[in-house]
Amino acid sequence: MRADLPLSNLRIDALGDEIAIQLLRKWSNLANAGAFGSDRASSGLAKWQERRAAEYLADNLAEDVSLEILAGVAGLSTFHFARMFKQSTGLPPHAYLRRLRSERAKELLATTKLSVGEIATVVGYETPQAFARMFRAETGASPSEYRREQGSWI
Repeated sequence: MRADLPLSNLRIDALGDEIAIQLLRKWSNLANAGAFGSDRASSGLAKWQERRAAEYLADNLAEDVSLEILAGVAGLSTFHFARMFKQSTGLPPHAYLRRLRSERAKELLATTKLSVGEIATVVGYETPQAFARMFRAETGASPSEYRREQGSWI
């Protein structure tokens, strides 16, 4: 093509786009996709993204962690992160955080003399009532019942 013809630059751009599209089609259908995505969980987050998000949640149990912040930690858009996180962990981010809080609360109930109200604050709940509702939903027992079953303090 000669550059002085009308629309020749547009044609060149279109051909470049077509070549890129054809290459993407060819390489995106590789049988051994591991060449490019070897650290990806099965159609979910990359291992480093999942680890970074899980660590962030564990380090910030008492905080009100937004989905936007968590997605930023993994370097993804909010929608994409939420979808991929659930594929990787089997739980949406808010349910995963709730599970982490529940596990930490169980540990504190079994090993410390902290009151239920203090534990509620440590694991990110504003009121003991909200904490107790979450705890019962996760474990099937109230925090006090759980502590008694564990033969712990009180």
